[in-house]
Amino acid sequence: MSLFVEGPAGPEPLWLWLNEAGLPFQPASWEGVFRTANERCESVLAPVMGEPPFCTPHMARHSFALVMLVVLNHIMDRRMGLTPEERRDFRLLYGDPWRMVQDLLGHAQLETTKHIYLNPRELHQTGEDPQVTRSGHCPARSPSSYNLAV
Repeated sequence: MSLFVEGPAGPEPLWLWLNEAGLPFQPASWEGVFRTANERCESVLAPVMGEPPFCTPHMARHSFALVMLVVLNHIMDRRMGLTPEERRDFRLLYGDPWRMVQDLLGHAQLETTKHIYLNPRELHQTGEDPQVTRSGHCPARSPSSYNLAV
């Protein structure tokens, strides 16, 4: 397996993220990266904050999806100044923001994106992660400490 390709300025990595050994970063490795960052925040910020920031890869994924949804809707609503009819036409030509976020997340069903994975009303009004609430599984921190709209 080749890890590099010859580019205009010399060898370029074929992978977006490489570890210290120059090998492709494994998906499970992100848990360790976030755990280390959380421990660092805890040790440095605990003396000066009530609850230092805490994040998991899945929380970052939720935040990314929510930001993308807000940005896409903002572009359609305000930046372009579309009327309801023009917005309908834009959606027909370029797609619905919900579908764009669905594609970015790689979900097969739009319902997964809308009602289970990314329910902005539920995330913001209750401050809870709907998957944690529904499954009963709670990570090391309480859902009230999550900041999903980074």
